[in-house]
Amino acid sequence: PEEPPAPELPPGPPEEGAQIRLPPGDGDLSFLEGCWKSEAGLSGTMSGNRLHYVYCFGTDGAAQVRVEVLDGSGKTAFYCPATGKAEMKSGVLTIKDSGGKCPADEPDFAETTVVCSPVQGKDADCVIQSQDGEALTTKFTYQGAKR
Repeated sequence: PEEPPAPELPPGPPEEGAQIRLPPGDGDLSFLEGCWKSEAGLSGTMSGNRLHYVYCFGTDGAAQVRVEVLDGSGKTAFYCPATGKAEMKSGVLTIKDSGGKCPADEPDFAETTVVCSPVQGKDADCVIQSQDGEALTTKFTYQGAKR
């Protein structure tokens, strides 16, 4: 039996809070435009504070990245800026970042790679692959237009 066609993504940006869904095909990264938060339950190795990554993409897949380190109340205590680049090949999204450069008293973050695979009719499965070989499942949530 033939597989049903992949569902079309709605036109325009996703609603805030929506999880990432991958369109079929290669190359076109316009669906990423805006800011996406990656949450994987990570914490800083030195501080133990929770953290998350925020990727703000242009239509070409280039991104400004912030590794946000949260204080005990869940607010951003400080952030470590980085740059990133996304690409789509064979329907799989790969995002690489340059590693967060933190304020003087804080350790920097290593480069990471996120690989998101499509799931028929559902949110993408995304995994963060760090330099130490650890792989963590993450979810990408739309945060709105660039900030």
